[in-house]
Amino acid sequence: MLLFKQNCIHIFDCDGVLLDSNHAKVEILATAFKKIYSPSSFIKWAQEEFRANFGRTRSVHFDLFQEYIGADGYRLNNVDRKKAYKVYEDGVKKLYDHCDLIKETKDYIDSLEVGNHYVVSASDQTELQKSLPKIYTSLSVNNIFGGPASKIENINKVISENPKASQFVLYGDSVADAKATIATKIDFIGLTRFSADPKGLSLFCMNNNLDLKETCSELAL
Repeated sequence: MLLFKQNCIHIFDCDGVLLDSNHAKVEILATAFKKIYSPSSFIKWAQEEFRANFGRTRSVHFDLFQEYIGADGYRLNNVDRKKAYKVYEDGVKKLYDHCDLIKETKDYIDSLEVGNHYVVSASDQTELQKSLPKIYTSLSVNNIFGGPASKIENINKVISENPKASQFVLYGDSVADAKATIATKIDFIGLTRFSADPKGLSLFCMNNNLDLKETCSELAL
């Protein structure tokens, strides 16, 4: 079990940790590709690729969608990529305006010392800075980092802003989140209940001796 040190910096992912938004984002993605008349085989593949790799930035996801090679012969071209990207982007903006927060995380954050918690997400930084402080009022806009910078880049930014901190902990819900903490040499707590890929996250955490919980309600400071 992870023990928290004094002067610990707490870093939270957004989707599946702060907001119950993962599954809605998968459906928004499907809607975006339906708008450009992508075949169902591609849409199903893209949804599974997306679901298994939350934690990547939006642009990286769409780069990978263009690498699709299936039996249907479909390829996502640049024109359709831009159209689908815009539909997805607009859908996520609307989602963040009315998405349910995760109460267990909200209660946990409210118990933390003001100023020692950050958000590091693969979602668009401008969108996050606009929506999250309305829901999580103790969050400072200046402590919210997102895309297009990578999660690793943003974690390193938090580390550089807190040279006197004794510990950094990321609360995430994806394998990509866990891998980012290994790369940056900080602690990780995996949260499974609202994850888009709870089985993959659980297996990765067990194989790498990383802490795993259902929600933040299982944590005690």
